[in-house]
Amino acid sequence: MSGLLRPESVAFSKSGNHIVVGNSGGSSLTVYSKSSDSKDQFDSIPTCSIINGKWLNFVHDAIFTPCENYVIGVGRDCHSLAVFELSSADNVDQKEVEPVFHIWGDESRLSYPGGVAIHPSGNWLAVANRGRFGITLYRRKGTSFEFESVPFQSIPVEELVLHGLATPQGIDFSSDGESLIVTYKEFYLNEDPKGKSGISLFKCHSGGNPGIESEPAHVYHFGDRALHSVAFHPKDPFMAVTDENGSVEVHRLPSKHEPMRKMASIATLVGEEGPKGVGFSADGKLLGACTVFNEVLLYKSDSIFKLSA
Repeated sequence: MSGLLRPESVAFSKSGNHIVVGNSGGSSLTVYSKSSDSKDQFDSIPTCSIINGKWLNFVHDAIFTPCENYVIGVGRDCHSLAVFELSSADNVDQKEVEPVFHIWGDESRLSYPGGVAIHPSGNWLAVANRGRFGITLYRRKGTSFEFESVPFQSIPVEELVLHGLATPQGIDFSSDGESLIVTYKEFYLNEDPKGKSGISLFKCHSGGNPGIESEPAHVYHFGDRALHSVAFHPKDPFMAVTDENGSVEVHRLPSKHEPMRKMASIATLVGEEGPKGVGFSADGKLLGACTVFNEVLLYKSDSIFKLSA
């Protein structure tokens, strides 16, 4: 069996040999390894399955740590972030797996977390919260993959609304660690929804200091569209974003000479709901997307848009 249960997210490992999927319907993370007979295909049966109903309740995003020994998932409906060690997660018996570390509680400011991203340095991470706390940032403690439970910086929804943006949804760091990108869409649990769907780009602090500028460098509004996840291309100035209304889009990032512009769109609508998670492989040659209909779609990037030589 594939282990896919309403997948919300897909992410590649740094080596490109593994994919982790966050399954909101199963409170689980499933890891898939590259097929031995193909450089562009992955096994359909998971290498390991991490199940935890307490800390992965409606898991909404999952990523590998840079060393690939751990995966990090955020449980939207339990307001939590949990770190799991892969070496103890073969889990062929489908038993619950305990995290090596978790963040939860009022001080954490985790509120319906929808996305998580770790800085390429591995020293801090960012969470996009669907609730009122917006974007929250956490420092790593020591050499293990534990993080401070209280954010060292946060940008609440009240400040993001001033830019016409709804609540944060997806989030990703650029491979050079200089930028953080965030998607926004309206959240059905908000009693007084404000702002619209959009994308913002934040500049990270220079000199290796954790944190982002308090004001976004760029803001793009997408009206009533339902933007879900976002991913930087690791080498070229592109990013991919999923629109739950039915497509995966690739946009060229803004520069000094031209604004952001759409380069390609892939229709992936199945039934009444479009794609959820999106991610690029470490070499940028594969683009992965998932839908709630228990499928992960892999595309060759150069068949969608032109890559650098």
